[in-house]
Amino acid sequence: MNTGDVATAGRGAPGGLLLPVGHYLGAVYPGPGEPLAHHRLRIGDSVVRLFSEEEFGLWVLAHGLPGRPVDQPWTPSALAESVRRRDRRDVTPLLHELLAEGALAVVTPGTEEAVAFARAHRFRSLLTGLGISPDDPGRFLLGLIGQPLAVVDEPTYELWQWAPLHGNIWDVCRALVEIDAEPGGRPGDPHLVLGDVLGGLQALLANSAGYLDEARS
Repeated sequence: MNTGDVATAGRGAPGGLLLPVGHYLGAVYPGPGEPLAHHRLRIGDSVVRLFSEEEFGLWVLAHGLPGRPVDQPWTPSALAESVRRRDRRDVTPLLHELLAEGALAVVTPGTEEAVAFARAHRFRSLLTGLGISPDDPGRFLLGLIGQPLAVVDEPTYELWQWAPLHGNIWDVCRALVEIDAEPGGRPGDPHLVLGDVLGGLQALLANSAGYLDEARS
């Protein structure tokens, strides 16, 4: 199997966006001086265990690379090629394992599968909003007090700010079109903004500004 086929193992078709799912809870060691037992991810009410550093490293890399141009979406093929160039390893089997465990998802904008993913997942924000960048008024800062860690555009900052108020990503899309509607007019189509929202989520995940979780009931 070539790396371009990896995307078909997830919820999307080839070329879909790669999205990590889960909140990292840390590494588990059975006792002093003993080797790693596993890493833990919380997804909803469940805990997923990653039993090797290779699995955990791939889940971390699935978040994307900070500073990656927004017109270069992070896909399974892009990740696999990045590892192949750096380490000369084929991570296709590990990608499939993480997809099967639900720790990764592949989402193709413009499909009904993307809507299903949006209904089934929510975004939880991390870091602190630090406001407008003094060096670029069109950009916004996220990080710790006195320590900016990420610079994002205004739509991504708004997504980071408001997404946690909604039970799932699809409700975020519905809220965005209602906000943008003309007074007294009909809201737009949330399907049309879902692609932008998924791209914004990739940017936030790459900068450790939040995580994806199962949707609230």
